[in-house]
Amino acid sequence: MPLLALHAGDFGLAVAERVAAADPAALLLPLDAADDALEAAVAVSDFVAVASWRPYLDACRWLDDACHRLGRRWAVVELSGSMLDCGPLIDPGAGTGCYHCYLARTDAHRREGDRRRVLRQAYALDPRLGPQGHTPALVAIAAASLVGHRTSATSGRFRHVDVLSGGVMESELIPLHDCPRCRPHASGRRPDRRYVEALVPALEGALA
Repeated sequence: MPLLALHAGDFGLAVAERVAAADPAALLLPLDAADDALEAAVAVSDFVAVASWRPYLDACRWLDDACHRLGRRWAVVELSGSMLDCGPLIDPGAGTGCYHCYLARTDAHRREGDRRRVLRQAYALDPRLGPQGHTPALVAIAAASLVGHRTSATSGRFRHVDVLSGGVMESELIPLHDCPRCRPHASGRRPDRRYVEALVPALEGALA
């Protein structure tokens, strides 16, 4: 099955073309293609690589739904302000986190989470807003991340690169405890119950 490379903006197209260069059968489509065209392409691919010049949250949420429905692994790289975000390999059914988990975890644990949320709101209001231009090095880093994810057996790892300082933050995605997609057994349960259920036996043992 071929690779599907979805792209948005000049940066996204440059990354997608580099990723697809190693696979003569690769499919290239714009990220804003019609839903039926995207779903048909996802269905015949073995991996979906997304490269974008700015965040497109709604498009990636739709894609996450489609990939989980069709059982296709996928990953996204995108420029966001001064950061190159190389998202995790999302593997439906593996229980290692979905796109919703990724957004929630990165917003909660990064110091600039509030700034990122404001930036996303600005992107949503202005389709022309985003970083202008890119360097060959950024294209190479982004493409290498996507190619590595396609052949990787390990899902959940992600990397954020500060394009101004060169700093790199690597981490592993932990699924949300109440995510109905990644942890269906926990759906509908109060998140604090797991602490109480673990604490009561421990206290009973300590007081015995």
